[in-house]
Amino acid sequence: MSPPEHFLRAVFFRDLGRCVHCERRVEGIFESVMPMANFEFMVSPDEGGLQDYTNLQLVCGNCFPTPPEQYVPRLFSV
Repeated sequence: MSPPEHFLRAVFFRDLGRCVHCERRVEGIFESVMPMANFEFMVSPDEGGLQDYTNLQLVCGNCFPTPPEQYVPRLFSV
């Protein structure tokens, strides 16, 4: 099941349209970047992570999927 679009939109704007790993800018307006944007969980739901937008992060196509050994969760201030 995919997250609702309003979750993805919130994550995209919270992360300023940048990949959380390499900070590469995902160019364009939200609707046009959705096919190029990837969203991943900070903590997998299988490991007890929430299925909520606060547990999603924006990742570019070059960094997705993030190998577990390279994964470093980022903290966000709201």
